[in-house]
Amino acid sequence: MTRLDDIISGATDESTSISNLLRKILIVGRRLKAYQISDWAKQELEGYSNDVELPIYRRELLTQVIGKWDGPFGYSVSHPIDQMGIPEKLHTILFTIDLRQSIAELEAWIRCNETKGQHWSSHYIFLYRELAERGEVPQIENLTLNNVYKEIPMDKIQGAIDSVRTEALELALDLQDVNPAAGESNETSPTVENNKGIATVVNNFKITVFGDDANVSYGNSTTQTMLVSRGDVQSFVRALKALDIDKKALEELTKAAETSDDERPSRIRQVLERIKSGVISIGTATTTKIATNQVEQLVQQFLGS
Repeated sequence: MTRLDDIISGATDESTSISNLLRKILIVGRRLKAYQISDWAKQELEGYSNDVELPIYRRELLTQVIGKWDGPFGYSVSHPIDQMGIPEKLHTILFTIDLRQSIAELEAWIRCNETKGQHWSSHYIFLYRELAERGEVPQIENLTLNNVYKEIPMDKIQGAIDSVRTEALELALDLQDVNPAAGESNETSPTVENNKGIATVVNNFKITVFGDDANVSYGNSTTQTMLVSRGDVQSFVRALKALDIDKKALEELTKAAETSDDERPSRIRQVLERIKSGVISIGTATTTKIATNQVEQLVQQFLGS
């Protein structure tokens, strides 16, 4: 059994702990010299520091927000607070939460079924009071808002945990499609430095997990970063050529990109759908899925969507 087989087996076996799975991925990442992967595995094991970008499945998760209003003689009442009347620029800060805890801590929360969350700072509580005085947000008459708590639903935490297992499985399957020897410990094992397919899988993994659609990078012996500006046909075509996709796919996408501004979005999306459905070939059987994802990222940049 190869290292990738071991990861695939563990990812589909609920009795295998995710921590154990991540340690195996850490090994594969190091052997591939794919530090995007090994860093991800290590951060999932140890937790994410405040200055580190979070994966999509851990950031800006919607929460239930509960306010507590106090009145005379120790009277108090709790009631949900929604986004109505709150300035839109504050919605992310006040109504979402980030999960920076280690995977083991998240799993412990699920086992204990213990409600977790964060309090609003006093600054935002005072802001809400001001908005209430102006009648812009709901207020409970004769009571004062003194505490606001963002509750993290258990299903959000479970969803983040399940995402780690799924990403591990997808990564191992994609690497296996490109080269079954990926992650093995011998002198001829492929790395991102000498195998373009491996480099593409690693880059696609980073985009999928972290949502980094601003830059698309490709690796051979070196890694290049391609930036496509909205509406810039030359940079779009240049980035497509760097992907080394099938000639027919390149020609179709280039023709679509060179059409008028009004027709361009629909023409490009039509070509993209034909690529996804297999009508237009984009590469070999083992690289089609990866290359298609990369092309889709470039299309999003080019069209600004």
